[in-house]
Amino acid sequence: MVKKKAILIIVLSILVRLSINASLIHTIQNGNWENTSTWIGGALPGISDDVQIDNTDEITLLTGNSYTVNDLWMDNVSTLNINGNLTINNFYVNNVATLNVSGTLTIQGNVNISNNGGLTINSSGTLNVSGSLTASTGASLSVYGDVNIAGDVTFSGSGDIYIDNDGVLTIDGNLAAGSATISGTGPIYVAGTVTGTNASDSQINAPLPIELISFDVRADNNIVVVTWQTASEINNDLFTIERSSDGISFEEINYISGSGNSNVLQSYIFTDYYPIDGISYYRLKQTDFDGTTEIFKTLSINPSANNYLIKLKIYPNPATGYDQITIKAEGFEEGEDVLIIIMSNSGSVTTQINSQANYLGDVNEIIEGSGLRNGMYVIWIRGNTKVINSKLIIN
Repeated sequence: MVKKKAILIIVLSILVRLSINASLIHTIQNGNWENTSTWIGGALPGISDDVQIDNTDEITLLTGNSYTVNDLWMDNVSTLNINGNLTINNFYVNNVATLNVSGTLTIQGNVNISNNGGLTINSSGTLNVSGSLTASTGASLSVYGDVNIAGDVTFSGSGDIYIDNDGVLTIDGNLAAGSATISGTGPIYVAGTVTGTNASDSQINAPLPIELISFDVRADNNIVVVTWQTASEINNDLFTIERSSDGISFEEINYISGSGNSNVLQSYIFTDYYPIDGISYYRLKQTDFDGTTEIFKTLSINPSANNYLIKLKIYPNPATGYDQITIKAEGFEEGEDVLIIIMSNSGSVTTQINSQANYLGDVNEIIEGSGLRNGMYVIWIRGNTKVINSKLIIN
């Protein structure tokens, strides 16, 4: 009987190890995330798989693509460039590994940076963390875009925190900077306590110039329509619409006056009657009266293609806790599975809805405002290959 038990334990141990090994997907060479040749075993990592980028590999997730995996490790001088959208649970960056985000990285758990690992969020990038960020041993955090962390940020050793003039770091918990150096001129918003920081008083908890709740581009008969809305504005002089053919070098194509100081919903629109042939990129720059600027995320579109970007409507917006809120998205394939994620402004996921496009390619869902506390939320709509987001305000 003892022998049988021993055999059973050995078999179970082997099965557990096989299960663990089967769920850990390694990179095998430099390449794009979307290529099966990038991964050991020749298959893309799935939603329940852990991923390790190793051995100096450089991996790029392309613009317009969205993936979800379990935990992600970066090690041994590896590099990950996120130009599309990636959702993970926990994230570990160490051994001089480097992350560059130009799209959106959503982390539903925690982030750990160590051994000279570094995170860079570019001007068009967004990082949303539902948990906390812990850093040590020469770690660095460079923010040129938007970073929202629901928990604490803790630097336990030497390191660097850089906030560019166009970047914003929002922390719902505490900031314990330790002996890390904080530099740059961009704002840091901390809801909790601040310790060990050499940042200036003007950098910590400075007022946001504008609260952007939506930014969208759409094609209509070979023209491009750019629209955006703000919930509030402080000393806002003007908006600049910028366009690019490669997503890197941008030109200014139009200026629209801001509303100065406002705490009510403001809507703006610009029509580009002579867009670039093929795929083009648009972004929005805001300028204060003192010349301070902020650049918001970049959107891509192909005005001559048949497959235009999806459209998202949320109404009423702003809403109250007494309202029923309609979420309507257009532009999917009939029967396509669509995931709706409602996320707080700090990056915490509050609601997930599994939906399906109807015969018109539309998705229609109603949520109760009573289930959301007052504040700003980001609503993400994700199909098989398409993704869009917009902000919702609950008053």
